[in-house]
Order: sequence, then C-alpha cells, then structure tokens
Amino acid sequence: TVVGAEALGLGGLLGTMEPGKVADLVVVEGDPVAEPALFESRERIWLVVQEGEPVAGAAFDSSVAIAANAFMAADSRSVTHTSALSSGGRS
Repeated sequence: TVVGAEALGLGGLLGTMEPGKVADLVVVEGDPVAEPALFESRERIWLVVQEGEPVAGAAFDSSVAIAANAFMAADSRSVTHTSALSSGGRS
C-alpha cells in the first residue's frame, strides 16, 4: 500500500496507518480470508473507518450510544433548568 501511495505522490497523505493520514479500514473478529461470512455478522465487525473517520461497527456503536446518552442527560438537565426558570423557580 505504501509503495502505491508513494508512486502516486500521495505518501504523505495515505499508504500507512499513522496519525494525520487518511485511511479506510475494517476491524473484524476473525480471519476474513478464511471466513468471509463474518462480514454478515454485525457483532463481529468491530470498527469501520472511512477517510480516517470511524463510521460504524460495534466499537463505534458503543461510543455513539455513550455520547448520545451523555448528550440526552445534559439536554434533560438543561430543559429542567429552563422550565424552572420560566415558571419562576416552581417546577
């Protein structure tokens, strides 16, 4: 991969897994060459990275769920606080 990227003059952007480089990557549980059907099992696809950004997979889904729950909790506190203010402090 690095040789192809360098041949195209893109070695500084892609071709290896390094911070700051763009990557498409799929991390799976198992050997996809010996067991191609593992791509049919969402639980065995741990992470999908496109153009250097995580976009799917069990690890991504978990982190998105954690972030969403934190956001919802913060938003809920904000709504409660705003409601208390608009009712003159009476909830």
